[in-house]
Amino acid sequence: MAAPGALGGAPGTTPIDRVYSKTPSLSTALLGNFATGMALADINGDGWLDMVASNGNDVSPQPMNVYLNRRSKERPFADKQYPSWYSADIAFRAGIAIGDVNGDGWLDVAVAIPTDLHCDSSKGGAALYMNRGGTLEQNPSWHTEDGYGATAVTFTDIDADGRLDLAVAVYGEGNRLGGCPPDGRTAGGHQRVYRNLDGTLEGSPSWKSEHPLPAAAVLAADVDQDGWMDLAFAGDTTQVFYGGKAQNAPPPLVPGWTSCKEGTACKKVIASYGIDAGWLGAQATGPLSLVVATNCLAANPCRSALLFYDPGQGTAPIQSFPVPENASQLALGDLNSDGVLDLVASRMGVTFSGAPLLFLQGPLLESPIPFSTEPRTVGQGLALGDTRQRALREAARTFSASAPRAVFTLPERRIQAILGVERVRGGGAREAARFAWAPGMNWISLSSPLQPGERLVVRYSLSRVLDVAAAVMTVSTPNCGNFVFYSNYQPRTGM
Repeated sequence: MAAPGALGGAPGTTPIDRVYSKTPSLSTALLGNFATGMALADINGDGWLDMVASNGNDVSPQPMNVYLNRRSKERPFADKQYPSWYSADIAFRAGIAIGDVNGDGWLDVAVAIPTDLHCDSSKGGAALYMNRGGTLEQNPSWHTEDGYGATAVTFTDIDADGRLDLAVAVYGEGNRLGGCPPDGRTAGGHQRVYRNLDGTLEGSPSWKSEHPLPAAAVLAADVDQDGWMDLAFAGDTTQVFYGGKAQNAPPPLVPGWTSCKEGTACKKVIASYGIDAGWLGAQATGPLSLVVATNCLAANPCRSALLFYDPGQGTAPIQSFPVPENASQLALGDLNSDGVLDLVASRMGVTFSGAPLLFLQGPLLESPIPFSTEPRTVGQGLALGDTRQRALREAARTFSASAPRAVFTLPERRIQAILGVERVRGGGAREAARFAWAPGMNWISLSSPLQPGERLVVRYSLSRVLDVAAAVMTVSTPNCGNFVFYSNYQPRTGM
């Protein structure tokens, strides 16, 4: 099989429109929710991926939901299934992130909050629902102490201490967005990171970007592949803050790379709503490329597109792909197991009514083949994973270092679980390594950097079958549940 990210697909590649049906395999119960965020993660610790959704856009504040996996290899989520858990609180919510914050072995859920119940963005922020032995607490026990309009969250390890910190994308702060829904006018906000202090997130951020950016997405990854965690925020430009090259050395407060602005080689960018990173070149080595979904709410003169950047090759996109209906979130993965990265994007539609998902079958930098799904809805959150455990397998990778490094990137884009991380000393002595990882990520971050002469062995599980869960809604009448598109890919025996 070709290396992940290779430009050429394997002979006999299965077309995406045969891997996924045009209509969803199932829709959850019609609860009147305006779903905004989506994640697949094992909340109750039974080894199967559950579905977590944040609800409540600027139309109506609503609760969080968890749909527990029924542990079925055919239908893990029943059509019209009701949630197994509801939060007691209601709020306006945006993106979510999953990770074990306090190291107790249970996955916690963080959520971005754009405004308070009166549409005041200066009183938004982020919240964390702790997992109490397999069930999320009814009300979040942690909130940010400062107020702002948050749009997205992700777990990271900004100080390379092996604990999950929380990065927040901030769209605006210090201003009341007029009315419900907000009018969207903002001068931007300062992006933030809340460090993990021995299992508890700090209330005030240790790191804030120096300059404001109206950011709608955040990504944690080792973009330049130097072994230290970077942060990327997507707004009217895309900015990468390269991590400090030592333990406890956070990124500078100004970006090390910024995409081109209006009036240069870039198309006019109103806002960027989604971001992901992967190897898009011929080999799964070297710096990561960035994929950004640009989005606007007017049909003219806005140009909605997917922009592909290689930060090492300048500030202009190396490729662009027009999207007729606005893309909101996106995810990279080898959707048909041909060794080539494909892309799936949720879509909002210019008039808030479009095809919920767009699939692009690789090679993404040449002539990707588009495939859209139905029915017409507003697509928001997006998650990939083998919910039916149809093709789970174990794999292992060994890493070495020519200089101290804390972050290691696994070449496969979609990792189901990290099974073990072992440090091998120069004399051959082995010991378990403490590390940070979060579901949906393909990096691990060590609590103590790997030194030259040492090796790191990472064991993990992954699958060639990737189901797609999408948070969807309609604007005037929320008459649809969340969608799941099951993968029809049939792994060959012995693969």
